[in-house]
Amino acid sequence: MPRKPNTDKHPQEEFWPGKARRVSITLNIGNWKNIINEYQCKLFIAWSLNYCVNSQQLIIKGYLITSDRLYLVWFIQPEMVNRMLMIFYEKLRREIHRFLEKQRQSGICLTPEAEMIASDESFEDLFEKYPYHNHYLSQLICGEKIDLPYYDPNLEKAKKDIQGAEFCSVIDYSGAIGPVNISFESQTS
Repeated sequence: MPRKPNTDKHPQEEFWPGKARRVSITLNIGNWKNIINEYQCKLFIAWSLNYCVNSQQLIIKGYLITSDRLYLVWFIQPEMVNRMLMIFYEKLRREIHRFLEKQRQSGICLTPEAEMIASDESFEDLFEKYPYHNHYLSQLICGEKIDLPYYDPNLEKAKKDIQGAEFCSVIDYSGAIGPVNISFESQTS
């Protein structure tokens, strides 16, 4: 007899091969962030995530893009995570190359580091992937309310991290429209 799907607060702990589940990852942005201003860097990441949502049917439940990290909560089959990351990386790589080529064409002198990236179609140092360890941040960027009967410094830090963030799914959960398309539907059925 098959087990019923897990519908508690921690669906990322449920694993059924071939079934989509909640997956949380942290991607540390590579050195390419040093050749593009912070806002442009975040914008390229948002565009690339939207490409995956629109063309690959990626279901994003929450995200936070900071100056040096991308926190991502998505609903995906575990065996598809690396494939989707490769699609995301390739789109981002194209955006970076397009930007650097426009810079070059407009007569802006690129730094040696930017020249190296612009000439390398397959530069690999986009991100370093890490497991996602901040459960509070994961809940907050997915629009979940957290009420604890005690003070927790980790929760307060997570709240501070998202407060005023321009590139965060909390914007969408508050009723506005953020820069990345997210899904509000429950995926536990």
